[in-house]
Parts: sequence; structure tokens; C-alpha cells
Amino acid sequence: MKKISIWLLCLAMVVSLAACSSSEEADTTAAETEETVGETDTEVADYDAADYVTLGAYTGFEVDKVATEVTEDDVAEEIEMEMEENAAETDVEEAEDSDYLDIDYQVLVDGEAVDIENYGETIEGGSEEGRSIMIGFAELGTELDEALIGVKAGDTLSVDITMDGDVFGEDLDGVEATIEVTVNRVYTYVTPDLTDEYVQEYTDYDTVEEYRAAVQESLETSTEESNLYEAGELALGLAVAEATFSGYPEDLYESTYQELDDIYSYYAEMFGMDRTDLISDDDLETAVENEVYTLLVIQAIAEAEGLELTEEEYQEYVETNLDEYGVESEDELYEYYEEDDVRAEALREKIAEYILDNSTLVEISQEEYDAKYYGEEEAEEDVEEGDIEEESLEEFSEDEESVGDTEE
Repeated sequence: MKKISIWLLCLAMVVSLAACSSSEEADTTAAETEETVGETDTEVADYDAADYVTLGAYTGFEVDKVATEVTEDDVAEEIEMEMEENAAETDVEEAEDSDYLDIDYQVLVDGEAVDIENYGETIEGGSEEGRSIMIGFAELGTELDEALIGVKAGDTLSVDITMDGDVFGEDLDGVEATIEVTVNRVYTYVTPDLTDEYVQEYTDYDTVEEYRAAVQESLETSTEESNLYEAGELALGLAVAEATFSGYPEDLYESTYQELDDIYSYYAEMFGMDRTDLISDDDLETAVENEVYTLLVIQAIAEAEGLELTEEEYQEYVETNLDEYGVESEDELYEYYEEDDVRAEALREKIAEYILDNSTLVEISQEEYDAKYYGEEEAEEDVEEGDIEEESLEEFSEDEESVGDTEE
């Protein structure tokens, strides 16, 4: 994913939190988030990067890039996700884990209705009609989820709970309450079988074999683009590390801080958390400073090499990345993003490509990359989850030790 680069600073956090959410609630496009967060109020004045940065080396690097590999499992997973979008909503008689329910409910404390904060949303009187929930996601707490196993449409039940502040709001944490529920409907989603008939109805292909081949090719293309983009970000980081700085424009720092703070605050609110639960004030300041230095280096390289973004290059960037921005047209793009911001991102990509074109790409495996840039502990977690092979991690660890011995 490319999107606006400042979003990449939030990527690991977003993915981690989204894994705890239902796909329906976590499916938020960049455009939707930008609309919710709002535009920054700080105007960034023009500045000359040369007043703040002295470039060091910015070409001739060895830049790691994850080798693009798409497995049969990757293809199967992508097809499964696409098929789930065409799953048929089907009523079931009795609720089981992962089924969906349409319910009316009322939260009572000592018999009285109370306002609740359900994952950042205020629900006045603690009551909703026609609320759709999935058993297992604990949208209204684990105690209610457990009580809903086995219910049928038309059932009513009263469940005593101890309210969790993360679910109902900090002010109600630990408070004894009762949830009165009426079950309107119990349903699930049935994914169709992968057949030639399905392929012909829902895709542009005639056979399952053609469909798999097309998905394989699409994944290889998108994965390679993503890996190259990440390599470009690494290359920019290397150029920043070689540069020296005498400061930065305060208005650039303030606008970057506000934007990043808004984004983290938005996701924190989405999951009923404080922004500091996701990133501390000190870490936020460090992330902002790193981004500001990167922006200065990008401008300095562009000026040093006479690299200007042509209108043709910009239009190609926009057309190529509409999906990444979560919009369907250039006009819609500007409803959510300032054109200057989009042009800045296009220039960022051009400068990153320039550095890569004048450096050496070193392809390494995903497990090697994770161990090198995220630490062995995270790579070992990937082994436990079956994402990478233990032998691969051991081989890479031995290689790292050999390098260390040589340097000594």
C-alpha cells in the first residue's frame, strides 16, 4: 500500500488493532479516515531546505528489498477473501460462535438506564434497536456473548454483567449491570463454492484455473510494488541518516505533529482507547521529527538534482494510486486530500525511485527482513504462527553472527 506516507507510521498499529476487530468495522479507507480526522489547521509556509539540511551521500547505498514471493496459500487466501464478499446472508435457527445477531438491548444499572460509551460512540440511555453484532467479537462484552450462544430469533434474555471500561466507558468500569436483550434475528454468511459457474458469475474469467492465474499475477504485481515502495522508504531513511540538520521550520513541524496526532487519536477513539495507549508523547515527537527531516531531505535532493515533478508524472501517479487513496476519481481525491499533499507524496515517490535507481537492491526473504528490522523476537512469533519456517530464521541468525564475527 502506498497512500500518503505519514500513514505508514501508523501501519503496524492499525494492523494490530484491526486484527482484534470484525472485518466490517475495521474496513476503513484512507479517504474515510481523512474525512473523520479532518484537515490540519496549520498553514505550512514555503521554506528552503538548504537553510536546514546539508546532504551527505544519497546514492550508492545497498538497500534491502523483500524478495517477491506469492505462494499457493497466498492465492487461496486472496480468493477466499474475495469470495467472502459474495457470501450469502442466511438465517440460522440457533446461534453459534461467529454467527451474527440482530438485537434490541437495554443496559440497566440498579434498574435505571445509563448512557454508555461503546468503543468511543456515545449511546444515550444505553439502548439500541436493530443492533447487529457478531458472537465472539464481544461488542457488548464477553459475558453477553457467552449468554447468546444457543439463542433463537424471538428469544428474550436478561444477563447480569460486570461492565468493562473498554467496552462501556471508563466511568462504568467494574459497575454491576444488567443487559436486557431481544433477539430479532440469527444469521450467518455462507461462502459459495469455487466452481467455474461461480467464476463466470462473479469475475471476468471463465474457469477456476484462469481465475487463480489472474489472482497470482495480480498479487505478484501488488506485492512487488509494495516491496519496492518499502525499499524506497528505507533508501530515504539512509539518505536522512547521512544528512546533517541545523533545525527545521517550526510550522512544518507543527503541521506534521498535528496530522500525526490526529491520525493516532482517530484510531484510538475507534477502539475506545487514549492516543497515549498507542504511542507515547515522546515517541510521537520522535516520529514527527523523523518525518520532518525526511521531508527536508526530499526537497534538498530534488533541488540538488533538478528533479521536478512534471504534470504528466503527477497525473500518472494519481491515476495509478486512486485505489490506494480509497477514491474513484481525481475530483473525489481532492474532496479528502489537499492537492499539495498529494503532489508532495508523488515527489516523495520520485525521489525514492531516484535513490533506488542509483543504489544496489539486495533481495532478502521476508523472515530475514523481519528479523533485521523488527527484531528476532517478532520473527520468532512468526515462526510460532506458522508464517515462516524455523529453519529459515536459524539460517539467518547464523549469518548475522558470522557477519558480527568478521567485523570483530
